Amino acid sequence: MKKDENSKEKSKEMRITIIACVILLLIFGLIMQGCSSNNKDLMLQTRDDGEIVIGMSVMNYGFPFFQDLVASAKLTADTMQVNLIEFGAEGDTVTQMNIIDDMIYSMDIDVICLNPVDSNAIGPSVLEANDAGIPIVTVDVGTTEGRVEAHVSSDNMEIGRVAARYALQLLNEKYGEYSGTIVTVGFPQISSMRQRIEGFQEVICQYPDIKLINRDPVKLNSELNMRLMDDLIQTYPVGTIDIVFGASGTTTSGLLAATEAVGRTDFKMISVDSSPELNTKLLDENSVLSGMVVQFPTDMAREAIEMCVKVARGEQIKERVINTKIELVTRDTIEDYLKRMEIVEKEIAPYKR
Repeated sequence: MKKDENSKEKSKEMRITIIACVILLLIFGLIMQGCSSNNKDLMLQTRDDGEIVIGMSVMNYGFPFFQDLVASAKLTADTMQVNLIEFGAEGDTVTQMNIIDDMIYSMDIDVICLNPVDSNAIGPSVLEANDAGIPIVTVDVGTTEGRVEAHVSSDNMEIGRVAARYALQLLNEKYGEYSGTIVTVGFPQISSMRQRIEGFQEVICQYPDIKLINRDPVKLNSELNMRLMDDLIQTYPVGTIDIVFGASGTTTSGLLAATEAVGRTDFKMISVDSSPELNTKLLDENSVLSGMVVQFPTDMAREAIEMCVKVARGEQIKERVINTKIELVTRDTIEDYLKRMEIVEKEIAPYKR
């Protein structure tokens, strides 16, 4: 009899244990469903306090272009009364991937504004943000993998074309015809620079008497570009190069430094982007720098942050690719350009690091 009572008691305890486990599993499942839901409409809602938080990652704080980009982003965020948290990746893809991981798993971010260090390598992080339901807007540089809600940049192919047409003008002034030798220096790991070189080549390749030489550094920094230019100078003696096209301001700074170190003045140089250093060079009649195709990072940042806010609010995005203006600046127009930039600088100065 006692044996039967013990068996019944054990059976009763087992049933209670099973029921408790089932209830716990159901509760846990509901919690996990709420945490991992990929319902986009739900993920795009802002917090109860109505505050929108944008996480921004730029490739490098060290260059004037990105300093202006971030300062303008801060100004726009302030104007729109949203919270912007920004991080520099110091030109390192792994650092940027870690930043995005933190945004996904450790911060309460509504939308990510991304300026990739490497368009290809950042792909897994973009996919991870996609899986987490956090939307991404790219600015200046795109990504080759994953979904982005919008991309804001200059038309980089057109930048290359504008630079190429100016190069043709310089060659015609020198020879009275479209012939000569042009060296292009880019960094194909960054989509914007690759597109600039492609746009440049698209125009120049229509002229069979122009020889095109392309050189790419292993990393985007001025020191490596100086070494690359040193090699070019040794390989191509005086009179064998007519134009050097640097596909970014950083690239051109390194190329100029190497050129000036050996006193070469037998060719012209064209840059993409400006900087205080490049502006000074262009004002100098003795400099080999003849022109810059400039972008306007302040416009890019404003458009990108406005787009981030629209995405966070769940508004319909009509244009997913937004191109901001570009301009060819030469020695004849540099003073006018600098006067206009002074006004912009005053606006963003309080937001600079």
